[in-house]
Amino acid sequence: MSVDPSSSRIVPASLEYIESFRDCLDDVARERKWLMTVQAPPLAEVQVYWEKMIADEVTAFFALDGSRVVGFIDIKPDLKDGIRHRARLGMGVLCDYRGRGIGRRLLETALARAKERGLMRVDLTVYASNAAAIGLYRKFGFVEEGRMIKGRYLDGRFDDIIQMGLIFQENLPPEE
Repeated sequence: MSVDPSSSRIVPASLEYIESFRDCLDDVARERKWLMTVQAPPLAEVQVYWEKMIADEVTAFFALDGSRVVGFIDIKPDLKDGIRHRARLGMGVLCDYRGRGIGRRLLETALARAKERGLMRVDLTVYASNAAAIGLYRKFGFVEEGRMIKGRYLDGRFDDIIQMGLIFQENLPPEE
């Protein structure tokens, strides 16, 4: 499939696209390589989850090709005392749309919004076998902070889980 990256656009996550998002999530999950899940939850669960995410104004965007969700990203803040300054990033792009700048555009958009909102830190986990994603995250300033050796065992294969983080220095309070 030949995909023109300029035909895709990045939009704030919206319930209007929730069924298409669920399909996208399911396709990426069923590859059994990139996400912590191997299939998307039922549409009703996805709907409830996103209703809350949107109501809470979580930083989240969809990449659309027409009205089809072909990629997604969210940066969900932690609401617990002591760690409210940070958030967890999750993202995915459909197989036929990878390598065309969509992940980069999703990251640019979401990280800019997270920084505007005053977050100080963004965390993520990625499988060590996902070299393309690791390279992309490094281009945006994420650094490896830890590794869980053989943290995943699926389909007879082990994979390390890498913890990465990005600190927005400009959002940190002055040190005392």
